[in-house]
Amino acid sequence: NGAGGNNNGNKRSKTTDDGAQKRQQKQGGGRRHHQGQDPSLKFVRNPQGAPIVQAARKYFATKTFDAPPVTNTNTNTTTTSSKQKFRVYLDETEGWRTVCKLAVRRDPSNHDQVIIGLFQPQSHEIVSVPDCTAHHPSINAAIKCLTTICNKAGVVPYDERTGTGYLRYVALTVERGSGRIQLTLVWNSAPYPEGESTTTSDDDDDDAGKIMLEKLIREIRRAASCGVDGDGKRKRRRGRKKKGEGDDGGDDDNDGNNSNRSEPTKTESTPAAPQFRLHSLWVHYNSTWRHSNAIFDVAAPASSWRHVCGPEYVEETLCLSGQSSPIALRFPPNVFRQANIDAFTGIVSAIRSRLERYNKERDRGDNSDDEDGNTGTSSPSASCLELYGGVGTIG
Repeated sequence: NGAGGNNNGNKRSKTTDDGAQKRQQKQGGGRRHHQGQDPSLKFVRNPQGAPIVQAARKYFATKTFDAPPVTNTNTNTTTTSSKQKFRVYLDETEGWRTVCKLAVRRDPSNHDQVIIGLFQPQSHEIVSVPDCTAHHPSINAAIKCLTTICNKAGVVPYDERTGTGYLRYVALTVERGSGRIQLTLVWNSAPYPEGESTTTSDDDDDDAGKIMLEKLIREIRRAASCGVDGDGKRKRRRGRKKKGEGDDGGDDDNDGNNSNRSEPTKTESTPAAPQFRLHSLWVHYNSTWRHSNAIFDVAAPASSWRHVCGPEYVEETLCLSGQSSPIALRFPPNVFRQANIDAFTGIVSAIRSRLERYNKERDRGDNSDDEDGNTGTSSPSASCLELYGGVGTIG
């Protein structure tokens, strides 16, 4: 988990090192955890060395894993192959992850800055991952942009020790056909009342949180060219979009504020954040207990999800062998989606091919004559049942 003292050659006890570490962490100092190794890349050079692969090998080594009987129609004989070896299929190791949920926390070395990244295994020590090679390039571009925007807007990240702060996580999903990002901000608050004006009172956490969220939304939409400002108010700015200029990432606005507004252009006084292509923007209000590790509150009502702009779902297709046309799938942000759709397509194709082969082999066995010359009757075709199937990607 990245823990452990560094005595720099001095002989110190483990108790002394641990105590010093804890004091440094409480004071906000300590090691620069955000500069640690990206935990998702630990086995990138040897994927078969990953613990999950080793556990699978060990498990299936104890199981009977025979191939199905094969009938030779010419000789009317059936043969059974010997036990098959458990196989591991390797695909691309770079740019394959099209879905991720990343934590947002304070930079341990600079509490005025935020970090968007992953936790080290078995810990909550955050590591910044702006250039993760496993992530789709669109995700890396979005992480860099969001980090810049959060620091510029003064967003207060979530603090697990106290349960305070606002931005807990960001969830990013890539629409492969366009490279655009479906972005969800996981906000540490109950849903804010609609249509009520907010004040700038420092004593009102709800008002402060709502003001901060709306500012963050505006900055994201400005940087990603998606839609228009979400608060329905014209701002005094030196730059305006020219008439007829369109938006790259969708023009829906679901905040109920559809007055005539223009999106600001880049000005000299406001440096632009690195841009990314935004598919849609969502807010998920999650104010669950501070010791809960749930990123999405699955028990929360529908009102905990706010659709800010863009299409309501990401559209994907599975191009399967033997299928006359691609299978269309739609993913809103609150449903499960495989992080590697390309590899998952191969899995579904393998399942389909296996069922087709099994049914053909069984039908040949059912239709063959028995010792008395009686022809068997065909059995119903075998099927694959997908449990906890989300939007039904296998079915």
